[in-house]
Amino acid sequence: MSAAADPSNSFQNISFLKSETPLHVNSLRVVGSGSTRASFLNSITSGIFGATTVQEVVENVQDAANKLRRHDIFSNIEVVLDTAKETTDAIDVVLKLEEKGRTVVKTNAEIADNEANVNGNFVLRNLFGGAETLGTSVEFGNRNKAAFKTYLSTPIQASPDAKLVAHVSGRFRDNTSIASYEEFNRNAGVAFKAISKYGFHELGYDATWRDTIAQSTASSIVKDQAGQSLKTAITHSFVRDRRDNATLPTRGHFISFHHELAGYATKSDTSYFKKEVAVQIHQRLLQPIVAENGKSVPPLVLSGGFRAGLIASLDKKEPHISDRFILGGPTSVRGFKLGGIGPRDGDDAAGGEAYWAAGLSAVAAVPGMTDKPIKAHAFVNAGNLIKWSTGTSYSQTKEALLLNPRISYGVGLIFHHPAARVEANFCFPVQFSGGDLEQAGFQAGFGINFL
Repeated sequence: MSAAADPSNSFQNISFLKSETPLHVNSLRVVGSGSTRASFLNSITSGIFGATTVQEVVENVQDAANKLRRHDIFSNIEVVLDTAKETTDAIDVVLKLEEKGRTVVKTNAEIADNEANVNGNFVLRNLFGGAETLGTSVEFGNRNKAAFKTYLSTPIQASPDAKLVAHVSGRFRDNTSIASYEEFNRNAGVAFKAISKYGFHELGYDATWRDTIAQSTASSIVKDQAGQSLKTAITHSFVRDRRDNATLPTRGHFISFHHELAGYATKSDTSYFKKEVAVQIHQRLLQPIVAENGKSVPPLVLSGGFRAGLIASLDKKEPHISDRFILGGPTSVRGFKLGGIGPRDGDDAAGGEAYWAAGLSAVAAVPGMTDKPIKAHAFVNAGNLIKWSTGTSYSQTKEALLLNPRISYGVGLIFHHPAARVEANFCFPVQFSGGDLEQAGFQAGFGINFL
C-alpha cells in the first residue's frame, strides 16, 4: 500500500485489527533516499520502533512521514507495510522516497507595507544530506533600492520545527518618503527559529554596520546622525497567527511581540531596549451568503487592531533615527501621510520612542459583486507618537500618550489579491496636532498588515 505524503491509505491491511492489538515494527527499510544521510533519516524514523500496539504503529509511521514531508526535500513519500515473516505480531515497513531537485531558481514579487520589491533567488537544498539549505537572493524595489542576502540553515536534531540560520546581507534603503536620508546597511548574524503549538519563535543576534547618508535639505537631527555607526543587538520575536487569511481576514486572531536589546555587553554605537506588540481580532457577523460562484461569503466582518511600542535608552543617548518608531500612513493611522504623526524637525519625521495605534473597521461584501475580490469598508483609527526618555514615570508616560490622540475615520474599497491588499479610501482626519501631516480626502495604500 502507498500514498504520496499522506500514508493513511497504507494501513488498510491492518485496519481490521483493534487499535489496542499488540503490534510492533520488525524492520524498516528506506528506498530512494539518494543524497539524504542515513543518520538524518534514522533520527526521524527511530521512534517507529517504539510502537507496541496497532494504534502506536499507525501514529508513529504517520508522524515520521509527516516530518519528512515538512522538510520539503522529497516530492513523494510512499509507505509500504507487510506482515513480518518471523512473527504474527510484527510488520515490516518500507519508506519509498523521491527526492526533489537540489537546485531552485525563481523570481517573484513581494509586497510589504507601501513597498514593492522584485527579487531573484538561488537555492541549494539538502546541501549536506540533512535538509540543510543554502540560499542567496537579490532584490530591487521602490524603497529597498538594492539588497542581497545569503544564508545557510540547518535543522536541529533533524526536527522540521527547529532551525539554526546564519546569514550575511546588505541593503541600500531610500527613506526620503519619511525623512531626508538614505542608508546603506551591511549585516551578519545568526538566528534560532522554532515552531510550537503556540506560534513561531525567533531568537537572534545581529551586527549591523550602517552608513546614514543625509541629503542637502536634511534637518539638523538627520545631519547630526549622518555617517557610519555599528549596532549589535539580541532580538526575539513571537508570532501567533490564527487568521483564515493574512491580507483580508474574516475570522481569527493575530498576536506578535518583538524585543530588541542593542549594545548589551558588546561593542555598539547605540544601546537601548525596544519592545513592540501588535494584536488583531476578526469576527464574522450575520449569516454567510452564497455568491454566484457557489462559495460562501461572509456579508459583514468586524475587525479590530492595536499596536504599541517603547524604546528605552540604556546609554543616555537618543536612539538612532532609523531605530525610532514612525506613525501615520495608509497601512497605519489612515488620513495622515507616511510618518505624518508625531515629532518633526523641519520637513523630516524625527520619529519617537513611544507610540500606540488602534483601529476598528467593518468590511462588507459589495452588492452584486460578492464573488469578486472587492470589498467595501468603513473605519476609525486613532493613535499617538511621542518623545520619551528613560526614567519617565508611568503616570507621565500615560498622560503624554493619551494627550491629543490623532483620530480619523473614513470609507473605501478593498481590492484583495493573494499577494497583497490594496485600499482606496476617502479619509477624514478629525483630530491632529499643528505639526502633523494630515491627508484629508483620497488616500491609497498597499501592503499586508493594515491597522
